[in-house]
Amino acid sequence: MLVQIVIAVLLCLIYIFYALSFDVKGEKYIKGDCYYYRAVIISILHDGDFYLNNNIDRPLDSGDLALGKARDPERLVPKHPIIMPIFSLPFFAALGSIGLLIFNIMQTVLLFMVIYRLNRLFFDSGVSFAGSMLFGTVTLFFNYSFNYSPDVFSTLLFVSGLYFVLAKKYGWGAVCLGLSIFAKLPNALLVVMVCLYVTQDILCSDRWEKPLNPKGGKQKKRTLLKFFTILFIALIPVALANTVLYGSPWTTGYSRAFGMNDHLDTFNQPLVKGFVRQLFDGEKGLLTTNPILLVSLLGLFIAPARRFRIPFDFIFLLCLAQLLFFAKYDYWRASHFSNRFLMITVALLSVFASSPIAFLANKLKDRKKVLS
Repeated sequence: MLVQIVIAVLLCLIYIFYALSFDVKGEKYIKGDCYYYRAVIISILHDGDFYLNNNIDRPLDSGDLALGKARDPERLVPKHPIIMPIFSLPFFAALGSIGLLIFNIMQTVLLFMVIYRLNRLFFDSGVSFAGSMLFGTVTLFFNYSFNYSPDVFSTLLFVSGLYFVLAKKYGWGAVCLGLSIFAKLPNALLVVMVCLYVTQDILCSDRWEKPLNPKGGKQKKRTLLKFFTILFIALIPVALANTVLYGSPWTTGYSRAFGMNDHLDTFNQPLVKGFVRQLFDGEKGLLTTNPILLVSLLGLFIAPARRFRIPFDFIFLLCLAQLLFFAKYDYWRASHFSNRFLMITVALLSVFASSPIAFLANKLKDRKKVLS
């Protein structure tokens, strides 16, 4: 816990000084979709509803609002998920827009505290600290600390859920994973993959298989049922929000965007070309804007301890799945820096970057032993 506190203090200071290098009063951190997320809070506080026509300029021309269940253009509702505005509402109510920047810094710092815990599942505290601080300062997360980022929010929820699952805390994992779908619908693909991993992990585990425990099989099934039950409960808020806003638990704002086609129709890019561009594009490519990920690629070839091979391979598959999913997306370049749609991939690749760090640390320890 002490190391996590150190990470929190150091990153808070770094992000605050970075924010102060800008004109904070100019609200330059409210950019792109942030404007519409903030409008949701304003509408809740001032109007007591989710109708945004009077909360933004030129609502019929924005393309970032959605038709509600009444399909009335004069009563447009949020296209984007409303969970982050709800969580950050107290910050705005107390401090205005600057409160949203404070909320964003806090959620980014919290993310790296979770990333540290994720790395600690595989490495010692020193290596995990180095990897977390490195990714917190030289990746796209540093730039997005000066923002009001829904992508950081959804990444925090998903990575937290994955950490809890890998740490065998399935209940908390289910809560975070369910809410991560509310925060960002494409996370559903990754959550399905985690569900398959959890099923395999529980049913194939020998935790309950003790010589004097004939009920081990029942305990496995009970644990699995508990995980899926909590996950189902955690999905109720998004189903309820969709029903209230759009009239159906299965309908989202992205399929009702006013003046735009259904977002499901915007996955038209050639798969291989899109995959390569996501990595190497001069302005938005992951490797060109986050060169530290080259260390992660090196870490793919440094085998961890045998007992870590399955979770390592699974984390790699999650990264690959997200890369392949957004490789087809027409608007994959819609980020003010790097590729915000791939934040989960960047966060998870910290584990692979820690592998070379651990390798070097062990080599230095061996050399010191020889010299002494």
